[in-house]
Amino acid sequence: MPKQLSNEQRREILLLRAMDYTKQDIADEVDVSRNTVSRHLTEMREEIENSEHREMALAEILFEPDDLLPFVLEQAGISLSDLNEDVLQRLVSK
Repeated sequence: MPKQLSNEQRREILLLRAMDYTKQDIADEVDVSRNTVSRHLTEMREEIENSEHREMALAEILFEPDDLLPFVLEQAGISLSDLNEDVLQRLVSK
C-alpha cells in the first residue's frame, strides 16, 4: 500500500521541487523513498492540471485552510480590510 503523506509533507515536497531539489534530495529531506516523492509529485501535478481553477488547486496544496481566505481575496483583488463583517461571514460560511 502506498505511503500516505501529511499535507505538510506534500507541501514540503512541492516547495523543495520548486527550489530545484532532485527527487532523491527531497526523499532524503522528507524521510520517504524516492518512489513516494515521484508518486506524490505526479498526483499533485495531476490535481493542478485537471482543476478548472489551477491557482486554487495549487493554493489548497500550499496553504493551510486558515490561510486560504486571504489568498482567494488577494486573487480577486479584494483587501481583507475592505470587507465588512456581513460579507466576511458569508464567505466563511460557504
